[in-house]
Amino acid sequence: MEEMTALVGQISTFDLDLWVKDQDFEKKRNDLNSTETAQINDCVYLEWDAVCSTKESPFVELETEFEQQFRVVPDGKIAKRLNLDALLIRRKSNRLLVVFHGALDREKYTLPRFEFKNTVKRFDGSVLFISDPSLQTHDELGLAWYVGDEVDDGHEMITTLVREFARHLSADKIVLTGSSGGGFAALATSFHIDGSVALPFSPQTSAEGYRQGHRTRLLSSAFSTWDDLKQKLVSNATRFDLGALYNSNEARNKVWFIQNTGDKFHTLNHCIPFAKSLGLDFSKGNYHNENVKFDLVFYRDGHKPPLPEMMNEYIARAFDL
Repeated sequence: MEEMTALVGQISTFDLDLWVKDQDFEKKRNDLNSTETAQINDCVYLEWDAVCSTKESPFVELETEFEQQFRVVPDGKIAKRLNLDALLIRRKSNRLLVVFHGALDREKYTLPRFEFKNTVKRFDGSVLFISDPSLQTHDELGLAWYVGDEVDDGHEMITTLVREFARHLSADKIVLTGSSGGGFAALATSFHIDGSVALPFSPQTSAEGYRQGHRTRLLSSAFSTWDDLKQKLVSNATRFDLGALYNSNEARNKVWFIQNTGDKFHTLNHCIPFAKSLGLDFSKGNYHNENVKFDLVFYRDGHKPPLPEMMNEYIARAFDL
């Protein structure tokens, strides 16, 4: 068999010793082909056609300023089986902040999850919180980087939602943010949205560079039907590896990468490898290029998001980039 070559900038090796499945975990994955789904109270259910409509906004029956939860259901095109859950706080503004959550303790939190709602409650603009659709595949899956599953590309779904909601809101300034796995999602989706800014806080930049257990659970639930695993991983490298993504095409966005130096693991295993994939060498004082800027700052010991005051300060400044 012809050897598969790595993409330019790829951080991952896709060594199958690092990508293994757990058959017991796989047996408990959810049947997403079932037509029975629990209804959510006070939630507006949307078809993708309504989201993408150029004739009528899905917000037409709502007030100018409102808070509303949405669920966009599969249509067989943009999504075949995954729902996409979001919470929109709409305000009179041309600014849209998109917020992603990190890893979840599934015994503590239920889906959908809208993290940092209290943190950004005073943000002067619209806020769109998005829950990871991949987590629908298993009741014990806690981290999936918003990649989707073997049928649906979660990043493409979210990119479409953000673009269309921004259009309906007349928002021309978009910042996407999140910490850890949510930062990965912010980077992955912002890349495809012209003029947007990704503001990740100590994110993972490759699924392979994080803990084995998370990869195993992701493969065993969202990608359990993948058989020729090496080929599938390589052909989907840009979903799991941000180095490969950001070298796959010309970036349409800007990135302000905030790395907490109190988090040595992510500094060494995610921040520095991503910077190197972009041709940046911190040891030589190279912390930015035309589209991407790295700030290495200490704000807390360990792998934690910044405190609310600091996070809001970065968000406010990101809209001026």
